[in-house]
Amino acid sequence: MIIVVDKMNSGLGIAAQARASLFGDVKVVSVFEFCSPFKLFRYLLSMEDKVVLFSWRGALSEIVQVLSYEQLEILMSEKSLGASVADHSAITSSNEVKSEVWMNVVDFICVTNSTLFELYCSYNPQNVPIILLKDLPNLTEINKIAKVEFDNRSIDIIWIGNSAWGERQGYRDHKGLKELFIPATEMLLKQFPNLVIEIVDSATNPLKHEEVLFKLANSKILVQTSKHEGTGLPVLEALTLGCRVVTTPVGISSSLAGHDAVEISDFEPSAVAKKILKSLSGAPARFDVESYIYDSPNVNLTDQLLEKSTGIGLHRPVFLSLFFRIKWWLRCVKHKFLRAH
Repeated sequence: MIIVVDKMNSGLGIAAQARASLFGDVKVVSVFEFCSPFKLFRYLLSMEDKVVLFSWRGALSEIVQVLSYEQLEILMSEKSLGASVADHSAITSSNEVKSEVWMNVVDFICVTNSTLFELYCSYNPQNVPIILLKDLPNLTEINKIAKVEFDNRSIDIIWIGNSAWGERQGYRDHKGLKELFIPATEMLLKQFPNLVIEIVDSATNPLKHEEVLFKLANSKILVQTSKHEGTGLPVLEALTLGCRVVTTPVGISSSLAGHDAVEISDFEPSAVAKKILKSLSGAPARFDVESYIYDSPNVNLTDQLLEKSTGIGLHRPVFLSLFFRIKWWLRCVKHKFLRAH
């Protein structure tokens, strides 16, 4: 199986590499290793792997738009294609799934939390299997850092994320840094001026992933203030490293409700501040992330996906609707026109 990601050090890349380390049948490739969608297409065809999961579905959209119809037919007949939905960028404000071009060619769709699972099951015009495939943090790096003992965690409250996420798509403060986290911590600082608060914002000061994990291991509370999340990978990393969590009700928070190291807050600064204050008096987190993520960690992942997708891409005669073929042709004409000008 091949997982296609944007960057190796992105959230998608980290989760895919963690999955590859757990399942021996998984390869991870970054689109930046290829100078064009055609190069990626040729690479995929040259490999014996029968399943290709586009963790970064933008790469699949590009392939659909620039390949010839014959090339697309070959890819669909040779491989079982899947796309991973790890965020809410394709969900409208009315909580509906937007139609995207890649949906016409996939044999299965993977989602990372139960909310996305329900949304994509309700909107499934191609009637393909929707599979819940939870993300996993990099346990190899975490286990190394866990061996370092932090007798007195010096950071009281930490926020980790990309404050500029989604701005190109029109999202505003999607991670809640300005609207939730900063106002909440300002309230707390008025009462407790000695609190040590740190913001790790990859938009302004990107750090190596190992450095981020060290900061988590040296923190008492991670605060996640996002409006939406697919998983919220720092939450799993924090809990695994003994750091308590305060989060808005996004991502996998519903699955963690009831855990003694997790506080779920409303989307109000005062509510976030109250949950942080409550959590500051709690004991370090104790969390077995592997048992939470996987019921059967030793099962071959490729076999699981092939079984659930019924091997559509491998066994069906390839047929795309006339409507899709017209849309595909128009997109190709537009793409060639833009390249020429």
